[in-house]
Amino acid sequence: CAFEAEAGRPYGIWIDALRAIPATDIPEALRPDLAPLRPGPHPAPPAGEHPPDRSGLFDAVVALLRHVVARRSAVLLLDDIQWLDEGSASLLHYTLRGRTTPSRLLVACAARSGELEDNAAACRVVRALLREDRLTEMPLGPLDRAETAELVRAVAPALDAASVFADSEGNPLLALELARAGRGSTVERGQTTRALDAVIAGQLARLTPRARDLLAWAAALGRSFDPEVLGSASGVEAPELAVLLGELERRGILRAGAEDFDFVHDLVRQAVYRTISQPRRRLLHRRIARFLDVATGGDDSVAGDLARHAALCGDDSLALRACLLAGERCLRLFANAEAGGFADRGLWHLERLSTSGQAAVDARISLLRIRVLAGTGPGLRRPTDLDGAVTRATEAAEAAGASASAATGHHLLSVLRQDSGNADGARESTVRAAAAGR
Repeated sequence: CAFEAEAGRPYGIWIDALRAIPATDIPEALRPDLAPLRPGPHPAPPAGEHPPDRSGLFDAVVALLRHVVARRSAVLLLDDIQWLDEGSASLLHYTLRGRTTPSRLLVACAARSGELEDNAAACRVVRALLREDRLTEMPLGPLDRAETAELVRAVAPALDAASVFADSEGNPLLALELARAGRGSTVERGQTTRALDAVIAGQLARLTPRARDLLAWAAALGRSFDPEVLGSASGVEAPELAVLLGELERRGILRAGAEDFDFVHDLVRQAVYRTISQPRRRLLHRRIARFLDVATGGDDSVAGDLARHAALCGDDSLALRACLLAGERCLRLFANAEAGGFADRGLWHLERLSTSGQAAVDARISLLRIRVLAGTGPGLRRPTDLDGAVTRATEAAEAAGASASAATGHHLLSVLRQDSGNADGARESTVRAAAAGR
């Protein structure tokens, strides 16, 4: 399942999906190329060998799927693809296009049609598959009366299914929550958000105060969560945490996965998050950001989460540092669009800090480096005034005596001018970069 909060997590949906394949089932020859999608330590490539690139990663995923379906047919289910990151969307299209798709593999995707258009990368995949006649669309409308009654009977056999159908208007999530709540709730036509908030409010009212407090922390985390992370961030000890999670699971608010917990639906998470006051949201995100910063010890795999929480709590300094880490990680994973986004966010936080000196100069050059390199992929565009921004940052680096940043700035200018066809300017910048480096 893709998550709105993980738009900056490159290949997140693929990382989660491929966890279903045991490590022992992955051919040895594919493991080096699949390393970016397999969390954990990986050996460095042997001397003389090039590190894996994006093409090698895509080919390795397809080869792995072929290996899986060689023994049995398989279905790959991808939910909420309206929140796919650019890298995941590109990999999905590569897996499905032409003769690349492994036989005996069915790929089923679900999306909210009203939000799919907001994701350019996911839309490109859908349109391309439609043009190639490789896509079967199955629009899903609201449940009818009989289907709603079947759903209600599975949860609360004694409940009046007709009342639930009238109140939910066939919305499966509302029908399920109304059935679990054991009563119907008046729902104005088109006001599903208010209705869901009312249902969740009724559920929260029956929780213990400690469980309600823990649920707010879970909603602030923004996605499926490790119970230990939730306990450490919220300050709840393990014995009490187990009791509270059990209560939330029994109430049908959270569900347990193989190794983590999640809300039964992201709409439920959003409804819970809306119940948190703005001042308390900042406090929650500040505590989570500081926990992630200390607990991970600079591990860039959580840099995207750290940047999000730091921004939401208004900690521009921490958000700036996290954007640098996340942007560099995205470049290594060939997720150029996401890298550019982190660079832009980092520059925004840097402007808010209004700091000067060598540290600020170095940070600006580092972010602009990510921004320039992120625009080198096919179909990607750089901001129009990027040359001017790099020029001003390089002059500031020279004025501050930051020779390393100045050398980097001149190198970036040589790249920009070479790409724009300005050979003389590129040559001049290259010479100045070498001089600054010396």
